Amino acid sequence: MRRYNPEPQFIVARYPGVCAETGKAIRKGDTVVWHPASGKLYCESSDYAATVRGIRFSETWGMGDANW
Repeated sequence: MRRYNPEPQFIVARYPGVCAETGKAIRKGDTVVWHPASGKLYCESSDYAATVRGIRFSETWGMGDANW
């Protein structure tokens, strides 16, 4: 049985691409946010990446609004 994790993940890009939000070029080796459910990549400067960073930060420190 294959496990599926639908949560966004920070990964290192293995191939060049384009950010789904900003349209900026993503080079091989850049850190990006990958959303498995949609298969889209987001660059680190996008609003989506900032949201994912904020959620991860609040989960790490056990803040009350971690699952908003």
